[in-house]
Amino acid sequence: MERKRGTFLVLAIALIISIIGLGIAFAAFTQNLTINGSATVQSSNWDIHYAETTAGTAPSSTGKTITATTSNTQSGVTSTAASTTSTLKPADFTWAGTFKTPGDRISYTFYVCNKGSFGAKLTSINAPTPTCTKGGQAETTICGKITYGVYTNSTGTTALAQNETLAAGACKQIWVIATLASNITAAQLPNADVSVTESTITMTWTQQ
Repeated sequence: MERKRGTFLVLAIALIISIIGLGIAFAAFTQNLTINGSATVQSSNWDIHYAETTAGTAPSSTGKTITATTSNTQSGVTSTAASTTSTLKPADFTWAGTFKTPGDRISYTFYVCNKGSFGAKLTSINAPTPTCTKGGQAETTICGKITYGVYTNSTGTTALAQNETLAAGACKQIWVIATLASNITAAQLPNADVSVTESTITMTWTQQ
């Protein structure tokens, strides 16, 4: 009996030691894992403006004169169109000119540049119909013969359109073109000067 009790005691002690040893074995395989991180929010800016060249440098607030190109859409006809003034500023372009011969065209070209941190998208562009007066009275005949807009080519066949994109750091050449139609009859020609009221084209660029 004593022998069995001694054997049981030995087995019990051995089991306890085994369990303790198992715990030690498990503890030997414990590992802590960590993740350390940091970030910086960099400075950014939004800068869409007009520029005279592809360098993208905006003109001063006083403005820059842009030379116009005058032509006539009729083959062999000499243009009598003239630009009387033009001023390019960072956020606006103002011009004035005269037409005399059917087909006369006045064209200005410069760049819209994105010098900001983000891509830009043209979300809206509005080119209203010009209004005209002659002798203080509304003149609709000639006004209906004038086309005016912003284009992406010198011929005025492709208009700058909504959803046009401009990558950060890029510049896009545009043309502002006004044309007196060539299909004006002698009866439609004005017998006095017609004043064309300034027509403001508005463009809205937003973050792409």
